Amino acid sequence: MVLIHDGLLSATIGVLAVILNARPANAIPPGAVALAEWFDRTLPRIFPNTTDGWQECFEDGTFHPNVVGSYNTLPINGLAELKGLGALISSLATEQLEYFVLEPTATVAFATDEAGHSGLITYTGKSSLKTKSGAVYADGLSSVSVTVEWNEALQKRAITVWKEVSTPPNFPDYPWDVLTAAEQHSEPSMGRAVGEL
Repeated sequence: MVLIHDGLLSATIGVLAVILNARPANAIPPGAVALAEWFDRTLPRIFPNTTDGWQECFEDGTFHPNVVGSYNTLPINGLAELKGLGALISSLATEQLEYFVLEPTATVAFATDEAGHSGLITYTGKSSLKTKSGAVYADGLSSVSVTVEWNEALQKRAITVWKEVSTPPNFPDYPWDVLTAAEQHSEPSMGRAVGEL
């Protein structure tokens, strides 16, 4: 028979209770998981490609009307400019590409609330493409930093800041220069690009 001192037994039970009820220090909070999963589902709807389904997210509240950000060094001020850039990129892709692949490598989210309605997201990915002339370009890099805020009226998340940095596949021998094309189509603002394409 083993005798255990009452104080030692109480302390042991207390320590075990804490250990069994503790969440591991490296566990990702549920709100951060929810925000990251939302972005992973949303990103394919945002990225302009050769389909025509990308426009919906500019009309359904996914982007805040006053969204700000940048595409590499090109500033973006408002929904019309971001949609104009999307239209330009989609037009270039339609005219010149057989396919464009964006492969996610990481999505990290930091939620500012327990439900993951608002917060910050950083996404990284690799890109590759094949031109209509048959040239294949690989090992492009893409990243975006996003701020998301809960839209109470729509009861959904809205992107308020979109800062994208992309190095095209096979840079600098890319088949076109998106920034030069954007500058040619954007006098005086990217909002005009929608009507010009």
